[in-house]
Amino acid sequence: MMQTNDLHNRRRFIKTVAVTSAYSALLGKGWNHVLAAEVSLHSASTTGTLRLSISKFPALQVESGSIRLGLNPIRGNPPGGPMPNGPYYPIIINRGPNNTFFGLNSRCSHQLCAVDVMDPSSNEITCPCHGSGYAIDGKKIRGPATQSLSKYATAFDGNDLLTIQIPGLGYSVTATDVQPGAGPGARLKMQFAALRNVGYEIQWRASLEKEPVIVPFSRTADGGLNETVFTATTNTTAGIFIERQGEIGFCTVAVRVAEI
Repeated sequence: MMQTNDLHNRRRFIKTVAVTSAYSALLGKGWNHVLAAEVSLHSASTTGTLRLSISKFPALQVESGSIRLGLNPIRGNPPGGPMPNGPYYPIIINRGPNNTFFGLNSRCSHQLCAVDVMDPSSNEITCPCHGSGYAIDGKKIRGPATQSLSKYATAFDGNDLLTIQIPGLGYSVTATDVQPGAGPGARLKMQFAALRNVGYEIQWRASLEKEPVIVPFSRTADGGLNETVFTATTNTTAGIFIERQGEIGFCTVAVRVAEI
């Protein structure tokens, strides 16, 4: 998190995750609605922490509930089955008894299809491609898969906050004045490593107690501030420009995430 003294066909929901020097968060068709999750970078590590507010996900408020979150879209049903259209497989989150939660990588070990959410009537996860089955905790219970689903470390605060450690999710963000020493209204340049088909927003908080607001940006230093989502078509270093929002505050690069 970076404080700047000189300066922000299933129903799908946009959430947020936070990452690195600022903030970041967790794309697909129809991504609109509420922001709900945050991801932050662990120093000297490429592991990101996904923070979920359970109250924002109805399925996770009951035992045997299950959701699937995507950092990038899934390519429908190509030959071999549904696959991620980007670098990340969706994340499966299952709720067990006594406030236990399981975070799983949806990558099936058979032919790399993305498995679906858990069936609450059987507590089984089934691969739509060839029928491999997995238990609530990702353990393989039926082939042709040869291995269990990869698990993510999770922690629940007993109230509403669930955290999940996601390897490879971290990235760094730098912010520089376009006009050093200029007052409010001057522009800042935000630079960060953007991944293919992952959507990013810039957010601003005057303080940690405030709700973040989305900040429009330009791709040039003097262009119109009329974009709100940056989606890279290839892995690249993004350089986008925002207007300074205040003398003190918290700037955020947010990765868009959706329930898919």
